[in-house]
Amino acid sequence: MDTTILQNNEKSLARMQAIVGSLDDRTMRLSVEEGWSISAVLAHLAFWEHSFLTRCDAFHDQGKFVTIDEDTERLINKTSLPLWRSIPGRIAANMALEAATATTIATAAITTDLEHHLTDRQCQTLLDHSQRRNAHLDAIEEVLERYEVPIAA
Repeated sequence: MDTTILQNNEKSLARMQAIVGSLDDRTMRLSVEEGWSISAVLAHLAFWEHSFLTRCDAFHDQGKFVTIDEDTERLINKTSLPLWRSIPGRIAANMALEAATATTIATAAITTDLEHHLTDRQCQTLLDHSQRRNAHLDAIEEVLERYEVPIAA
């Protein structure tokens, strides 16, 4: 496993922990973009982290890693957004942290078979969870800066 990927995952997890540690119920209700509160973004992150773990389990059971194309991903996000918005902020935050922690640990322990399977299908970017995390954490930080909410160090 590429150690850069593992380091990126660890750094993005630590960043998520710091940001989530700065949030209270009021700030989690702030809008990131149309229809997306901070807590909905965190629930979304938890979902996609769990999706990766579930697909890893399926690979070990069935020998196939299920990939999701962009159109299907957009459909899942649009369909799930009302559910994610209904999750209370602290629960969404805890779900995101627990899922990101589990995914970071699972990725560090990934089997050679799965790593090769993903590489052969040019899907190795799925192992670098920092890309998705950081994109959403950047958006959350922008909102926190706009409202002058300090982020824990």
